Amino acid sequence: MKAQLAQARHLAARGEYAKATALLRSQLDLPLRERDRARILALLAHHLPRQGELHEALRRASEAVALSSKIDDAALMSASLISLGYVYAQYLMGREALDTTWQGLHEARRAGRPDLEAWALNRLGLTCASLGHPEQGCHYTEQALEIAQGPQADHELRFSCLNNLAFIWLQVHEEARREQDRRRAGRALEQATHCAEQSLRLGRQMDSRFCTAIALSNLAEARLFEAPSPEVLPLIEEYEALARTHGYPDLQVQARLR
Repeated sequence: MKAQLAQARHLAARGEYAKATALLRSQLDLPLRERDRARILALLAHHLPRQGELHEALRRASEAVALSSKIDDAALMSASLISLGYVYAQYLMGREALDTTWQGLHEARRAGRPDLEAWALNRLGLTCASLGHPEQGCHYTEQALEIAQGPQADHELRFSCLNNLAFIWLQVHEEARREQDRRRAGRALEQATHCAEQSLRLGRQMDSRFCTAIALSNLAEARLFEAPSPEVLPLIEEYEALARTHGYPDLQVQARLR
């Protein structure tokens, strides 16, 4: 099973989520120890939202939490709760998302796992932003990024923090424009552009189609406010092509709206 999990992680790192999730689902048909089954379920729940499969992600994450509670493995419980909290956030279930992710953060610290602590803080940031508190979201996500810059952190975690910061700073920019606070809007747009540029470089370095596509999406949105539209068009065309070729439906919709 270790080889299959490693292969699934490799596929996901390249943005090939359909292949990664198919491989993980196939493992669930085998006789597995509860710990191994919970690990696969948590990983599935982590990847499925990238394909827009929220219903299955919710089911898999809930199963992972239930199994992890029987095993009493703090790290596995943390990963399961973080995945579940993220799905709740995608369903705009703000209170459930916050409560579940806070539990995931507690379990990460109990397990002594800085990487899981960073994932939890990263998800908390995104949830706060979705609830209309983008600057609080930036605060948590910047804490996550600080951990993610460490030598033990992987590229996916660092990318996620940078990309989420770009997205959240764009929300701060939008809020500041509505309030006609030009100074705050300008600072937010500068931060969003900087984080989007960093995440795009990292996405390309990772050779991940998905990471490159979502980084291009954020950078295109930031550049729309500071550059003539023709200069933004190549960014939109590139991420639309990536989204269409590799099956990222949400990004295809965003590209068409722009």
